Amino acid sequence: MPSPLAANINDGILIDMAMLKGVYYDAAKNTAKVGAGQRWGDVYSQLDAHNVTVVGGGLSYLSDLYGLACDNVVDFEVKLQTEEQSTLADK
Repeated sequence: MPSPLAANINDGILIDMAMLKGVYYDAAKNTAKVGAGQRWGDVYSQLDAHNVTVVGGGLSYLSDLYGLACDNVVDFEVKLQTEEQSTLADK
């Protein structure tokens, strides 16, 4: 739901990511792929089956050990307007 004068643009568009809910764990790479519409509680529950966790949004006792979530991103997958998929990674 839009929040006027908060985190969106007046007369702009709002892209709802709520349906992007995939959570995938790659044990070989020890990485998790988390959909933009996921809630952290659901992410933790799904990764519990693999006996791993992720550093979510906000601060927790894991922040001191592993940094913030933004410090641990491997890459971002973005779908462009041309429908081409691009991967943005820190190199």
